[in-house]
Amino acid sequence: MTQELIDLRTSILEGRYEDALAIVEDLEGMSRQAILRNRVHLTFASGTYHRLVSMITLGLGCI
Repeated sequence: MTQELIDLRTSILEGRYEDALAIVEDLEGMSRQAILRNRVHLTFASGTYHRLVSMITLGLGCI
């Protein structure tokens, strides 16, 4: 992402606004992907937590 920001700055300073907009669109896509990954991770972690609590509550998690 650092390189994209450097390229974005360079594009703007050189007046290459179409290139700058393309970079912004790429960054937005990266952001959306990161949000989706985080949601999937949180959903999985939450489900695992609730299963463990259920197992412990029912005495199935005791060794």
